[in-house]
Amino acid sequence: MDTDIPITDPDTTNHWLQPILVALAVIFATWIALTLRRRHVVLQRLATLRDPNHPTTIAFFHPFCHAGGGGERVLWMAVRAVQRRWPKAQCVVYTGDVGVTAADILDHAENRFDLTVDRKRVEFEYLSRRWLVEDSTYPRVTLLGQSLGSVVLAWDAIRKGAAKPDLFIDTMGYAFTYPLVKLLVGCPVIAYTHYPTISTDMIAVVTDRKGTFNNDAQIAKSSLLSRIKLVYYRLFARLYSWCGRHADMVMVNSSWTANHIHALFRTPTRTRTVYPPCGTAAFLDLPLTPRTPVAVSIAQFRPEKNHLLQIDAMALVHAQVPHAKLVVMGSARHAEDTARVHAVLERAREKGIDHVVEVVVNAPWKEVRARLGAASVALHTMRDEHFGIGVVEAMAAGAIPLAHRSGGPKADIVVPYRGVLTGFLAESVEEYAYALVKILTMDEADRARIQENARLAVAERFSDATFEKAFVGAVEAGIEEYGRRS
Repeated sequence: MDTDIPITDPDTTNHWLQPILVALAVIFATWIALTLRRRHVVLQRLATLRDPNHPTTIAFFHPFCHAGGGGERVLWMAVRAVQRRWPKAQCVVYTGDVGVTAADILDHAENRFDLTVDRKRVEFEYLSRRWLVEDSTYPRVTLLGQSLGSVVLAWDAIRKGAAKPDLFIDTMGYAFTYPLVKLLVGCPVIAYTHYPTISTDMIAVVTDRKGTFNNDAQIAKSSLLSRIKLVYYRLFARLYSWCGRHADMVMVNSSWTANHIHALFRTPTRTRTVYPPCGTAAFLDLPLTPRTPVAVSIAQFRPEKNHLLQIDAMALVHAQVPHAKLVVMGSARHAEDTARVHAVLERAREKGIDHVVEVVVNAPWKEVRARLGAASVALHTMRDEHFGIGVVEAMAAGAIPLAHRSGGPKADIVVPYRGVLTGFLAESVEEYAYALVKILTMDEADRARIQENARLAVAERFSDATFEKAFVGAVEAGIEEYGRRS
């Protein structure tokens, strides 16, 4: 019995196969075209950035550019370095200092840091939603809130900008912005990271259930809440690391920061340690003697600076060196900082030493210089300070540093130089008090030996010229890395 065998009609096969092949060909051709187009844009951008005489737009993401801390010194020194390297570049600073004129911002930078930039080649894009990156906005999940807020702020910056930048430089460490910039702008992303948003030290504090300024005592006391926070921290660290790897070059300001960034980002070939500019030259002409029995603290009024520890230590010192004084200097950015100023004054009254404690807020640079040039001790009490520009400035000025035994001061700054001490480290209130008494009552010859050695150490390692050379070198390397990765 014959069986009919169905035969496929070639015309029927072509009927459905042909459109699929055409669609695949179109998709492939489109992909090739987009790839070539992207490569063309990359090559154009590289040619622009490699030519110092070519007009270019370089953006700096720094929402708090009008503040007076070490981070802002890095910003303005970086702007000046970029202007010197690219004489025709237009620098755009994305800032949240709404209501402050460009002239006022630049005047403040000049007076606070004793440096000038080419004002004609600096413009500002004002971001009205800076509150999205302020810690006071997020009583809980602060790290995640600020990080996501920075993405919105970066979106505002890119959307409002008159021209897309050829180079994006983040000088505040907002890693969550990098994927967005890569997606929307596609330019090289360079980061200067003062400290990691999350670190293994922070995770360890939660694991050990220690109460600190960033680990509430109620959470530390609860096993359940500590476990929840630990999961949150670990997930956040993974996300932070993924975002950070989108940068073409990450500069870090100290060995301490470098160790944490290496552990998180795992991009050793795209990470460089670039010590911040500390303006040491401006202090080197100050005489080392005579010195008054005064300890000076210079730090923004933020909770992690731990100003209250200074008051507690000074209360112990007062019993042994009653003529010694403490001057607490720093910038206050907003109402929360101002409240901390009042808390310092109140603690001094409680301890009965308000007559030997002076608080100076938002002092001009010249006053900071004069105070350091007369003081015997420079006091620093922040745990895990990422670097410590104030400590370096003090050493250049001749004030013997007494810094927290952690972070940048321990790893990079208050270290022996040519076999001689450059200062002292402490951790507890009692240790600080002991060291303060020791320095304040020190033999003049011993004091002079430490002062001279400390000044030599910082003048050689942390000068503005050293920073400028290293910063420009890292930016250029990041641009080349962008070319290889694109």
